[in-house]
Order: sequence, then C-alpha cells, then structure tokens
Amino acid sequence: MANSIIITFTQPAEVNDHIEFKLNVSLGGTINQFVRGNSFKNTRSYPGEVVIGANANAQALNYYNAFIIDYGSSFTVTILANVVTITSIGDEFISDYSITGSSYSTAEIVADPGTDPVPVTWFTSPYPYDGKAFTLDPKFFEITTEATGTYFQFNSTIKTYDFITNAVNIQTIPQKLVPFKGFTNINLGKLIHRLMSKFNEVNESFNQYQYAELSIVCIELLLSNNSIVRSHVSPTIPFIAGLSRGITDFGFLEFNPKPNRVTKNSFAYLNFYIPPGTFEMRTFKNNTLINTEALPIDATTTLCKKVQFNDFIQGDVIEYVIDVIGEENNDAPKKTFILFPSGNFSNMIVWENEFKVQSSIECTGTGVLDPDLEYQSQKIYRNLVEVLEHLSTSKEVKAFIDTGWLLFTDIDTIESLMRSKRVWLVQAEKRISLRPIGKKLPKQDYDNELISYQLEFTINRAYDEETYTL
Repeated sequence: MANSIIITFTQPAEVNDHIEFKLNVSLGGTINQFVRGNSFKNTRSYPGEVVIGANANAQALNYYNAFIIDYGSSFTVTILANVVTITSIGDEFISDYSITGSSYSTAEIVADPGTDPVPVTWFTSPYPYDGKAFTLDPKFFEITTEATGTYFQFNSTIKTYDFITNAVNIQTIPQKLVPFKGFTNINLGKLIHRLMSKFNEVNESFNQYQYAELSIVCIELLLSNNSIVRSHVSPTIPFIAGLSRGITDFGFLEFNPKPNRVTKNSFAYLNFYIPPGTFEMRTFKNNTLINTEALPIDATTTLCKKVQFNDFIQGDVIEYVIDVIGEENNDAPKKTFILFPSGNFSNMIVWENEFKVQSSIECTGTGVLDPDLEYQSQKIYRNLVEVLEHLSTSKEVKAFIDTGWLLFTDIDTIESLMRSKRVWLVQAEKRISLRPIGKKLPKQDYDNELISYQLEFTINRAYDEETYTL
C-alpha cells in the first residue's frame, strides 16, 4: 500500500536543519524501519546533505535533487514550485516524519489525505487528534478485522521531553497483537506515563515539560506468509501526564479540584495547560477581581505559577480562573483557596503529583523526628575480657508531621501526597527528601468540616551522618 507525504518549503533552510522520516518495510514477517533523512548545509559534501537554497522554490528543488540521488529507487518523487511529494512504492509506507533544527519554519510536512483508499474503520483511537490526551485515563486503541489467520504488528513511537530543557527522548516499541474473534485492544497511556521524564528538583520554572507525542504504525499481516493485508499510520497524538478528570480544552492539572486550606505562610503551585490562543489568569478575592495576567498565546508546555498568600488575611477566599480574554465563561476552570489562621508551626511539603508536576501543602501542626539506630556488632576477647565491638552503624529517621486543621475537601490532596513516590520538606533553601510510609489514614466523620492527620515519612538522607530539625 503506497503512502505519501507532502513537504511544502516556506523559506530557505538554515544550517543543520534536518528533515527525516521512516520507511517501513516488511522483511520475513518483521516490519523494519529505515531512516531517510537529509540535513541542510552550505555545500553538499556527503550523501544525505542538501544545499541551502536562495528562496523557498530553490530550496525545494535542491531537496528534490538530493533526495532523488540518495533515496530515489524506493520512491516516486515529484516537485511543483515549492512543494515536494514523496510516495513509497508497493507495500512500503512512511511514518514518523519530522523537521528539526534551529528553524522550524523551513517547511511543513503533512500526510497525503489521498493515501488511504478507504476510510479507516478497523483502527479506532480513543483520543482526539486535535486535542490533548491524558496518560492515566483508562482508554484503549481498538482494532477489528473480518479476516482469519492474521495478526497485527503494532509499532508505537513515543517522544518525550525533559522538564524545562525540553531535551527530546524517543522510544520505538514494537508489539504483536493477535485478535480474538476479530477484535483486540491495547492501552498505551500508562506506558507513556512511565516513559515521561521527571523534574530533577523542586523548582519555580513557569515552563515545565513539553507534551509527549505518540505515533502509531499498525499493520495487519497474514500468519501464513507475513504478507501485508492493510496498514494504518495514525496522526501524532499529544499526551499530558495524569487524569483528565473533566478537563477539556484547557484547565488546571490538579488531582483535587475542590478548595484547599492555606495560611499567610503557605505557597501553592498552579499547574495548568492551555491551547494556542488568547488566555488570561484572573485572581479573585472574595468574588472581587484583583488581578489579571495574560498567558502565552503559543504555549507548547505545561505551565506552572507559584502563588503566595502573605498579602491576604484570615477568612479570605482566593480564586484563580483561566479563561479566554474578553470572555466570562461560567464553567471556566478555577482553583480555590481559603485562608486559615497561621499555626504555631509551618512545614511546607512539596510532592510529585499524578500529573508529574509539583503540589504543595503547609502542615501547621507539630512535628517529631524518630531516629532508629541499628548496629552490626561482634563480641571479642581483649586481654581475656569479653568486649563488644561495633562493625558498622546504620540509621533510619522517621518524621511524623501533623497537618494541623484542614478543610474536609483537602482529603483528596492528602491522599495524593501519600501516594506520591517523591516528596520534599522545604525549609528555606534546604530540601529534605521524604518518602511516605503511612499505610492508613485515620477515619473521618463526614459531619466534620475540619480534619487533621498525622503524616508518616521516612527521610532519605544525603549522607549517613546527616541530621535534621523541624
């Protein structure tokens, strides 16, 4: 089955801009992928290089000529002005096309909509191709067939990005799926979640991580001779870590959408994502608008805004709302905080939440450290007298921290904290690494408006002799 891409050059390339795609070829029942790439240079010295042109049309011509020389035997290639069309031959097909380099506006690449002879009904994606998918949603790709004696070669290419630096990581995962009664399905969300990067340390960066990207090549083959029955290349699907939980086009990446308790000493992280467009964040105090902040019009990452509450007083209700500039939507995403009196203690805890971004809570109750020493010892005789000799000493330090009074709506926040794999106690510039070890939260009476918990952690020390205070 032929497969085409259309490359439209919009301007001359810059040095080291790079266009590439993968050619998928069935060899002995296995789909092999061959990279077909070209880099742009001032002069062509080696195969795979293209001379930079004077304008878009000249750039297209230079690319066309170089591609014909390097890879022409496997493709049908045509050119019209600044547009180059590349079509694979026979059962081979194209996937994972991309443009990288210093200038991402050199060209645009799209799949030829005329590639598939009939609409694809046998491969169903649970995710929208024009929105964002969430990794922890229990959704499945579904594949059906009326044929007998076939299987599916399911190749997933997952592109993830590091926090803040956006360094790219690419994994291609081939899998074979055998249909039962003409049907099979597969969930990729949790796999993508595990592959997505983690932030290195507690930070205040506005830009967090770029959305992960999933592209799929699904091929149905005969078991008898591995010949291709049909194939499908899915459009790229962007993924955000976590659960959608009612989030649609934009919203806060927060496991607990209900109000949270804070004090004047607290800080909070507002994690959110927005599509390209004109959005703003509005701050309300007791239903009165006190601040408006324009948001980036072309954000490609999840965003984080750290907020403080020292300018507010006890009893204030603070709401942060994300909405389109000039609109007032009743269902616009919002996050609410209620100011409580400050406690005798203030311990800020930060953790990695279900969206792989930072959440925080202030514990206003007492804290207790419980060091537990363990000795490896032996008894020896010295001058005919038995003495005890220590060979080594190890220490485990547990921290018991009382949350102080919380709103009943904070329960989900506490559960998110205790499920987390990475937690920090923040003290001025010091970060103490904690791991939750409490196995059970105390029972709470639903008639109560206020609750409190004693949280149990073990401390991951930076070195064996490290000591702590709360």
